[in-house]
Amino acid sequence: MSKHIIDKPKKRDDGARTKAYTKIERESGAGGESEQVQTLRRQPRTRDDGHRAAEYTKIERTEGDGEE
Repeated sequence: MSKHIIDKPKKRDDGARTKAYTKIERESGAGGESEQVQTLRRQPRTRDDGHRAAEYTKIERTEGDGEE
């Protein structure tokens, strides 16, 4: 059975609607971050890759002894 002549796919333009919803959400503060997320964001990011690499190699050396 074929489609009727007026059965056409509807053109969806959700872009404007999505922008409006996100603007309302941003301004109202609804759906914001939890306290835990805010706390984590406030903490300074530290990267001590040299220390971490030294610890990993120390573990590898101690685990690798006597297993062969």
